[in-house]
Amino acid sequence: MIETKSVLKTAVVLIITETLLSALVLAPGIGTLSGGIGMLISSYLTLLWLPGNIIGDRPLLILGILFIIPGIQFITIGLIGELIISMRDNGNRIIRPEQARSGSS
Repeated sequence: MIETKSVLKTAVVLIITETLLSALVLAPGIGTLSGGIGMLISSYLTLLWLPGNIIGDRPLLILGILFIIPGIQFITIGLIGELIISMRDNGNRIIRPEQARSGSS
C-alpha cells in the first residue's frame, strides 16, 4: 500500500522541478483574486454609503481592506518574481557600482 505522505511529497517535488511552478508565479493570481474580492466588498459598501448610510461601524469594511492590501502585496511580489526569473533566463547580470567604476564585469 502506498503511503499518502510519500505520494504528496513526490507530487510536490514533481511540481517544483518539472513544471517550474513556484510561489512567485502563483502570487499574481492569488493577488488578483484577493484584490478582486476586496474591491467587490468595497464597491458594495460604497453603494451603501452614497445614499447616506453609515458604514464605519461595519466589520465588512475592515474585511474589504484586509483583502485589498494583501492583494496589492501579492501582485507586487509576483511582478518582482517575474523580473528575477526573466533576468535569470536572459543571462543578465546585476552590475554593482564598484564593478562599473573599475570597468571589470
